[in-house]
Amino acid sequence: MYTSETRDQLLTLVKAIHADIESDLATYDIRDDNTILGFYAVLSTVALLEEDWRGYLDWLAKRRARYPDLRAAQIKAAIIDKADGKALETRSIRLINPRSSVELAASLR
Repeated sequence: MYTSETRDQLLTLVKAIHADIESDLATYDIRDDNTILGFYAVLSTVALLEEDWRGYLDWLAKRRARYPDLRAAQIKAAIIDKADGKALETRSIRLINPRSSVELAASLR
């Protein structure tokens, strides 16, 4: 749990996480969008914890530059997920790890 008394410990952990992610981004050719978005989210949170407001805004700008249509894609995914969930619920189908919404929709026809 974060308290003012544990701030130094938290910042030590945050710095290690920051260095690890920065190293991974520099070392590996990461092409998975979810991984990159996750890294950007963690790094923007790290910036907030370090009270690096400019760094936080920079990470948001990087995310928006790399994924300009991200919000639209998130809304679309949420609509599809909700529709898939409703289809499963109304047909009493229990599915573990569906491959895609298209395959799921085809299987429900």
